[in-house]
Amino acid sequence: MAEDIVDEDDAIFKQFQHEVTPGGFLQPANLASGVFAALVPITLYTGIFNMSIFDYFLLYFIVSVAVGVALSLSYHNISNFLRSLLDWKRDGLVTNARVRKSNQKTEDIKSIVEAQKKEQREVTYKETLSFSILYNNLLFLLLVVFLGFYILRSVPGVYNYILSLGGAAAAVTYLSQSNVQNQ
Repeated sequence: MAEDIVDEDDAIFKQFQHEVTPGGFLQPANLASGVFAALVPITLYTGIFNMSIFDYFLLYFIVSVAVGVALSLSYHNISNFLRSLLDWKRDGLVTNARVRKSNQKTEDIKSIVEAQKKEQREVTYKETLSFSILYNNLLFLLLVVFLGFYILRSVPGVYNYILSLGGAAAAVTYLSQSNVQNQ
């Protein structure tokens, strides 16, 4: 009896550990989305501050990768935070009684319920990841414009680029981390 409880607890912990790994934020899709969001301001800086892509390629590359990693972490934080909330609220949507109502066949109800719950968790994961990318990218780009063209407008272009993208990425990451910690 006690071994069954320990085995069940271990299985739940392993599932949680798999879903919320510290290295999980460096998934290729998250990192690519973060780097892409960091590449968007380059068009503003090449046009307004005359920072040629060829002359400042190394600067653009280093800052874009660093900002991409920071944004990837914030995607991961917000996605996990929202997924935990939505999983908790959607936990009772798939029940044995609802499956029996929809399927007149009563054979293997448990496996159908588990399959539907798994599908619900996958849909929830995709929804939360999409929302976190949208939310963080919007906040990041608004902060870049605000910092770069209002707060730091008198700073030379190279320093403006580094400070505005770095500051915006740091703010978005900090906000996502504080959002997770307040829960």
